[in-house]
Amino acid sequence: IDGLLGLQALFCFAAIGVLAALSGQGGQALAWWCLAAACLAFLSFNLPPARIFMGDVGSGTLGLLVAAAAALLWRRAPATFWPLLMLCSAFVVDASLTLISRMLRGRRWYTAHREHLYQWRVRCGASHLEVGISYMLWNLLLVAPAAAVAMRVPRLGAALTVTLYALAAALWFGGRRACLHSLRRKHERVA
Repeated sequence: IDGLLGLQALFCFAAIGVLAALSGQGGQALAWWCLAAACLAFLSFNLPPARIFMGDVGSGTLGLLVAAAAALLWRRAPATFWPLLMLCSAFVVDASLTLISRMLRGRRWYTAHREHLYQWRVRCGASHLEVGISYMLWNLLLVAPAAAVAMRVPRLGAALTVTLYALAAALWFGGRRACLHSLRRKHERVA
């Protein structure tokens, strides 16, 4: 949906840059902040209503770049492992549970679909901007503080990461169920 991946990539690159700076990796921090700035510039064209849409090729490439940035930092600063895993929790949980759900229902997981939670939310009446803001709120209110705590107190990293992912999974199941219920009620009213 319009703006969502651009916002997520902006957050991830900016946060990876902060983690790099805190870990004494100034060169990497600068590189990731430059990518965050590029995402910010792109958002002026991609926020709803998007004038330029990223598409699967762009979003896949950007996702792999975020993963590569995290891997490069982790290789240089192993203490960033848990905080890095937290940064993409919303997308990792949504993608993983969506694909598992598709496979369990006998659908081809690799074909085009509209079954991610963010897509369900738009079909249930939320605007692209509302969905993007909710993902950014997740990042700023839960992920960033948890990652900061994990950097300061590394022994809490695993527990915080598991808790964050469990909460994201609970929100995924609850959000999907609420959307399905809402769509059924709308369908019943029309029929």
